[in-house]
Amino acid sequence: STTEEKREIAAALDDLGVSVIEAGFPVNSDAEFEAVSDIAESTDTTVCGLARVVEKDIQAAIDSGVGMIHTFVSTSYVQIEDSMHATREEVKQRAVEAVEMATESGAEVMFSPIDATRTEESFLVEVIEAVDEVGVDWINIPDTCGVATPQRFGDLIGVVADHTDAGIDVHTHDDFGLAGANALAGVEGGAHQAQVSVNGIGERAGNAAFEEVVM
Repeated sequence: STTEEKREIAAALDDLGVSVIEAGFPVNSDAEFEAVSDIAESTDTTVCGLARVVEKDIQAAIDSGVGMIHTFVSTSYVQIEDSMHATREEVKQRAVEAVEMATESGAEVMFSPIDATRTEESFLVEVIEAVDEVGVDWINIPDTCGVATPQRFGDLIGVVADHTDAGIDVHTHDDFGLAGANALAGVEGGAHQAQVSVNGIGERAGNAAFEEVVM
């Protein structure tokens, strides 16, 4: 969407009284940076900027003036091995450094272990405890590939709640038609917030639909 469309959508969401608007990826381009900055400046609600666990991403999010920085890294074996060519130790270290840098800026900080539902539970807990120790405000649990079922997802949120004092947020995908069900199961399992999108618009089959989850 154009910057103008983005602004209009953000203004409408602001009027609706949503808790957080995830406005984009400030490091992506100058246009994206400007759009995120504009939205952060012109809305009353908390505006969130995305950032990989990379210094320049976090710096761009800080510079854009958002109230919340959402930083993320893959934690599943398949994604660490295949896309990142990293070790689990490196992943954990990068996560901690990114959260520390974002927290020092004074912004609220959300951390996502990407592909959480295909991540070995013991490692998921290890990463969550590590970012919890450095003061993360929110842990987002994403069902990145849409593979969760409601009961299992709710149970997973319960496990996460046992290992963090941060607020818990959920992010669900609709690959098997369960995004809405999984988002609700996450809330029933102890999550404080669910990430949704209008009409479920999102990559592949989409995300949990704003209107369904709210109603």
